[in-house]
Amino acid sequence: MLTVRYSADINSYVDQCPIHLFDTQTNRNIPRSELKDNISAALRRWMELPLTCSEIVEAMFTLLPHYIQSGFKGMLRAYIYTAMAKSPLVDGEACFISAIRGELLPSRNRNLYTQYHVHSSWLDPMIQAVQDLIERKRAQASRPSHQEVREQIAMLGQYAILSHCWDQDNSQELIFDDVAHISDPRVLAKSGFSKLQGFTKVVKSRYGCRYLWMDTACIEETDREYSIPLMFGWYRHAYICVVYLSTSAILGDRWVTRGWTLQELLAADKIVFFTNSWVRLKAEDVLGSKFHACREILSYSSVYEQLKEIIGYLDWAAYQPGVDQALDVLFAMRARETTKPEDRVYSLLSSLNISISIEYGEGFERAFYRLQAEILIQGQDRRLLLWKGWKGWESSYNSMLSNHFDSWLSGDFEEYRSSKYSSSFDPTITFDSNNVMRIMVFLYRLYSSPSHVFMLLGRYTHSSSYVGILLWEFPGNIYRRIGYKEHNSRISFDKPPEWIYIK
Repeated sequence: MLTVRYSADINSYVDQCPIHLFDTQTNRNIPRSELKDNISAALRRWMELPLTCSEIVEAMFTLLPHYIQSGFKGMLRAYIYTAMAKSPLVDGEACFISAIRGELLPSRNRNLYTQYHVHSSWLDPMIQAVQDLIERKRAQASRPSHQEVREQIAMLGQYAILSHCWDQDNSQELIFDDVAHISDPRVLAKSGFSKLQGFTKVVKSRYGCRYLWMDTACIEETDREYSIPLMFGWYRHAYICVVYLSTSAILGDRWVTRGWTLQELLAADKIVFFTNSWVRLKAEDVLGSKFHACREILSYSSVYEQLKEIIGYLDWAAYQPGVDQALDVLFAMRARETTKPEDRVYSLLSSLNISISIEYGEGFERAFYRLQAEILIQGQDRRLLLWKGWKGWESSYNSMLSNHFDSWLSGDFEEYRSSKYSSSFDPTITFDSNNVMRIMVFLYRLYSSPSHVFMLLGRYTHSSSYVGILLWEFPGNIYRRIGYKEHNSRISFDKPPEWIYIK
């Protein structure tokens, strides 16, 4: 009966998980169907004495003085969550209480207590509050609420996800088929196996996660292209994202120069960094020993401060995928590379919530054109048209689009909108099968040459100049981009907007 009653909730959770997860109890990749069975079985056991992390945190927090910051409550939840994952209550109350006490020992988490002004003497009363809560739950024998069941499903299915750089010798990385022969000496000899071992050890000891995911070992080759648009969601859904560096520091590490790791960073809900010897990076922080950054608590460690140099104008804590983030994402991608040229584009699709077909072999330029075209079609953000570059930097598919990540301009931009013609202005941008752009614009002739026109886009707030694109006009209302243009002279705004075609 339980499985039927909550099967929809289990399915909903699992459907957001990767196609396969590595099960640390059985040392093999399991499909979603098996994950559902495992969660169902564990949920039936939990129902014998249904106690949630939220209930424990509330029981503990009510004992603390009112001046204790709410951030401590969020961190307390992380430690209790780990203890419950490591030692479920149904396996014995003594072990359960011991696990909670072990996670909260002041000797292990000095920063956590001092930062939030929590005295270590409050630990025993908090533990007693948990024991009293357990006794009340036994006496009541009440059925858990739907929300409590959903919370427990998430705990039982929680997984850790790895963000890393592939070995420069790709043959050293574990692949999906290797995991099926995990005890084979040839598999054991790979550096990727050592990486899996280290990853397993830290997530089980620090977070209690039974399941984990790493792209090299958990994606079947036939699923790779299907998986690309889903990866942002998989990283966002994970309980913890473990970043494994190639060295012992973030800045200067290969991890900050790779294309795929930008998406992984933007997606992660909680992040922790480890060196190449699996030592947690030291940091001056308020997050205890669990995380270097956590969206829920909105407190950042000194390690996270270094990431601001990497992600530019993006706001990590508030990041949500969408085309409205496109220009800042493209800016952050400037110095990043990928092994396959098309992946500089494909690695951004989930971050921008854009769906274009994966066509390996098309080359970077065509993939980049298709990405920009889709951004303009969906988001109509005309800042994408404001770029500077050398001759040849324009896309061969359409002259209005760039072929380089580092060509866009930064700054606060105000798009020109005519109040006189606001009702007739249509912001829609489209591309036909021949890659010709159709766009409504305000055109002004600035030169004596009848073939040169200025396409007004707006102005930057720090400047009084108007900015736009200088176009070359061809017969049939067809235009081609000449270049970016700043115009300082006065412009008459009496002309209505018009549809033009740019190739």
